[in-house]
Amino acid sequence: MGVKRSSAEGRAKRQRRTLRVRPWRALALTLNGHDEDCRRNMSDAEIMTTAVCAAMFFHGNHTKACDYMKDHNLIPDMLEKSRFNRRLQ
Repeated sequence: MGVKRSSAEGRAKRQRRTLRVRPWRALALTLNGHDEDCRRNMSDAEIMTTAVCAAMFFHGNHTKACDYMKDHNLIPDMLEKSRFNRRLQ
């Protein structure tokens, strides 16, 4: 029988795992010579990190992942749902 975690412990673990993913995405884009658009408010690495977070923790629900990332100040300049989906494509 395992020890049941509180929801606060689960959120803290999710946040730590999310923060570990982000630098690797930025590094992968940089090493591949990816150029960012100068007009963007949110980096491509942040878009990719949010998509990975959606897949890992929210059963692929991008809206919930965007809300989570914004509410926990992981990505303070989160895009609206429509613009996020356009950038993801």
